[in-house]
Amino acid sequence: MSLTMTKEERETFLGEVNGAFLGEENGSYLASSVQASSKLDDIWDTCSTPRVALCASDVLAQEYTVASLLNDLPEEYSCTYDGRYEYDDGLYTGLYNLYVDCGDVNSVIIALAAEPAHQEFLMYLVIQAVNDADFEALQQILDTFLVIEE
Repeated sequence: MSLTMTKEERETFLGEVNGAFLGEENGSYLASSVQASSKLDDIWDTCSTPRVALCASDVLAQEYTVASLLNDLPEEYSCTYDGRYEYDDGLYTGLYNLYVDCGDVNSVIIALAAEPAHQEFLMYLVIQAVNDADFEALQQILDTFLVIEE
């Protein structure tokens, strides 16, 4: 496969990816984000579509801790809440909420809030895994995600 892909090749290889800046209603910057899924249109509406969404923000770091961010974000999943767990991958530390038995497909959702040691930004990562390949991808994402600071 070449480094240059057609739209169809990208969608087959990556699914759909969307990157954006998130803002307040007044137009001010809030965060940078990226979302990926096999179907972006369904990313928040179903438990049967695998997804990953990452948001990183220095603005959020001024207003929240990892715990308060998880507490304040509405997480209305049709899942069983399994609990809140500590996260530490050597680069980032934080907390994640684990949701299991989601929808009629028994998918799993991890909602992670984490920060680097210098605490200059806060990130929020949501991963939904539906099948065995998604669980492998979930672990790969957790092992390798990196926020590039500018």
